[in-house]
Amino acid sequence: MTKQPANDDNADADPGPAPTLPLLPTLNPTALVSTDHLDISQKLTIQLHFRQPNTKPKSQETDSVNVYFLNMRARLPFPPRTSGFLYFHRPANAAPLEGSVRFRLTSSSSPSSFETGHDLLLPLGVPWQLNLPQIACHGHFRIRDQLLHDNLVTEDQLSLCQSMYIYPYSTLFRLTQEFPVNFGGEIVLAMVGEDKIVVGRTPTPFQSSTGWKIRRTFFPWAGSATARFEPSTDREYKGRRVLHLRILRIIQPVFSTLPPDDQALSTLERPKAGELLVRRRHKLIQPWAYDIDAPTNTLFRRGLDLLWNLDH
Repeated sequence: MTKQPANDDNADADPGPAPTLPLLPTLNPTALVSTDHLDISQKLTIQLHFRQPNTKPKSQETDSVNVYFLNMRARLPFPPRTSGFLYFHRPANAAPLEGSVRFRLTSSSSPSSFETGHDLLLPLGVPWQLNLPQIACHGHFRIRDQLLHDNLVTEDQLSLCQSMYIYPYSTLFRLTQEFPVNFGGEIVLAMVGEDKIVVGRTPTPFQSSTGWKIRRTFFPWAGSATARFEPSTDREYKGRRVLHLRILRIIQPVFSTLPPDDQALSTLERPKAGELLVRRRHKLIQPWAYDIDAPTNTLFRRGLDLLWNLDH
């Protein structure tokens, strides 16, 4: 996460100069040395400098970049015991524009502890990260230059990223990528294709309804989790592009929003970690399903279509 401009309505009062960290020579996880180890515990904002020989900031660029942990209505500091290595992460099955700078928590300053460490997580349960389109578009000049210097990205990738704008929503580069969900609200996703981005939303996975003449919709469960889409293998949907939603990890405990006497009104079953999201339909329990081939033209459907075409 980058430091927001001073006129950001959600920003706190300026906490003062950000702590300056040692010069970082690389973001390549295979080239780390013990002096690259950082301790940013309980810092509100940190200032990054990169050691790049024979490079100077271009016009209107700075030689450093400020980053923060989370800036919602109140800026949160990095958690206690946040020590480890800043590095560039790109999955083996990465989509064309997928990749992000992350922070790997380790037990020591030795690079050998990198493999047994784990990435710093946000309260939502997903990794703290700066993804590649953000780096290309939002003033992370020194991070961008360092990635080029380390041969971790290409100019073509960055140029394509600069044609997009990443919205402050969960960003999916792959159809089955993990993302955070709140059971009391809609899903809003920025879905990145080969050369475009689509931002779509849907409230339907976690909504239930009751009534016939006067229909009432509501969210029967509260809590949060991480989830992912999974292509359906059900014979009922053979030949169609249908997705189910698997709940991966419960982050905030799940509880009913309905009085005990009204809980039977919900058609949505209690979300459970490791299981597909399911609902009752004509006395049958069936997985929630989203049909990409349905005759609708919503932004959410168009975004999932982009991701499906990347994966298939």
